[in-house]
Amino acid sequence: MLSGVASRGRGPSWQGLDLSLQKAFETGPARVSLRWDVFNVFDTVNLGLPDSNISNTATVGTIRSLAGDPRIMQFSLRVSF
Repeated sequence: MLSGVASRGRGPSWQGLDLSLQKAFETGPARVSLRWDVFNVFDTVNLGLPDSNISNTATVGTIRSLAGDPRIMQFSLRVSF
């Protein structure tokens, strides 16, 4: 098995788009902030690197894994006094 820089292979390109929306409100002595974050907005499938194990010729160069995460959303609420 190779190690270091020599083992790095070329693989499929990476595509992803993240989005964040935020709205702040003044409510008396407190300030409320709502935030919505979306990672990988278009739910793009990013493929992993090809198999580089040359001892098994049946799987050399095949991609059997995914890189990255599917679409993830998170909401947050912040109250400042």
